Amino acid sequence: MAVFEGIGSNPIFKNKSVFSKDYVPKSIIHRDDQITQIADGLRYILQGQRPTDQMIHGKRGTGKTLVARHVADELVKVTSEVKIFYVSLKHAKTEFMALGMIIDKMIGKGIRGKSLTKGNSFHDGSTLLFDYISELNEKYIILILDEINKIESPDMLLHTLLRPHEVYYRDLKGKEISYIFISNDPKWPRELSEGTKSSYTGVTKRVFPIYDADALRGILGERVQEGLMPGVCDDGIIALCAAYGAQEEGDARETIQLLGKAAEIAVENKVGVITNEHVKFARKQVDFDGLAEVMKTLPTQLKSIALACIWDTKYNKTQNYVSTTGSVYNAYKDIIRRIGIDVLTQRRVTDLLSELAGMGFIDTRIMSKGRYGRTKEINLITSFEMENVILDDYRLKSLKDYRPQPHK
Repeated sequence: MAVFEGIGSNPIFKNKSVFSKDYVPKSIIHRDDQITQIADGLRYILQGQRPTDQMIHGKRGTGKTLVARHVADELVKVTSEVKIFYVSLKHAKTEFMALGMIIDKMIGKGIRGKSLTKGNSFHDGSTLLFDYISELNEKYIILILDEINKIESPDMLLHTLLRPHEVYYRDLKGKEISYIFISNDPKWPRELSEGTKSSYTGVTKRVFPIYDADALRGILGERVQEGLMPGVCDDGIIALCAAYGAQEEGDARETIQLLGKAAEIAVENKVGVITNEHVKFARKQVDFDGLAEVMKTLPTQLKSIALACIWDTKYNKTQNYVSTTGSVYNAYKDIIRRIGIDVLTQRRVTDLLSELAGMGFIDTRIMSKGRYGRTKEINLITSFEMENVILDDYRLKSLKDYRPQPHK
């Protein structure tokens, strides 16, 4: 069998990487105001002054990271006195983890024997960080700290970063350190000490609005020109993807991914154009992939409740069976006891079911039981395939071959 025979006979993609999450477009459209605002905060460097610390707020897919890095890259082109560091704090739950990630990104893991470990204190880490900065040749150091809202209690970190001359007792040798913080949560940070709060109030807030359907059409139009062959994607397909994207809170990244997935489906179907059906099918896949990424980050307890929702539906397919908070709780207790961790109360599980509903994993509605009161009906609105994603959790892997018994 010639596995790759005829590989060039279905020309859909011109450049498939155009639809990847890491692709950087040649131009950034519909963000001129935001580019100008961030540039205004940094242009003080060109006058020999310290730039403005900035916090960029906005929902995911609104171009926050793209614009921040673009403006920083443009600044480096016009002055040699600036050093830029970009650090994603997506997986930093604590201040200590965040500081360690910043150090590893700037200095490198273990370079010159320097790295932050559990045996070090937070002060040790900040000293290591500022020691390194003091040795740099550039006068202006800019740290772009992405998804900083992942840190639940950032008081000590923000105090350290915003007041380096107070916490670092050596000479910074005239270095000016400034920050561009990026957050998906407009209310972050929620609780700061008075001293840190006074420093943080000096950070200029920038808000990125969501993209509307017109803006998304323009963004997709550029990606089509760069990434697809002529004639395979008409304006109707672009408009449909943009409409779906606008419904999903204007997430440009997800909208681009949707069109790319539709193009992949067209390739798999061995057709020469992208159709509405390809887009609709791709939407289901993108929704699943997005929820799967969220599911991977959840704690084991919440994953166990999600698994209970799946199993209570999957293994009880009798004609009139309805999943409820009670039946899901029973399934959850079975799961928890088998993996050997503490069982949460039914009230707490009910609260966490509301979180799963907010993610689009389940749908719930109040159901009356007459004189027996009320309960919540649980309707699974994701695919059973999510079971495999959940069972990748290191504590839940032991249940891969377990099959719960249906209710009688």
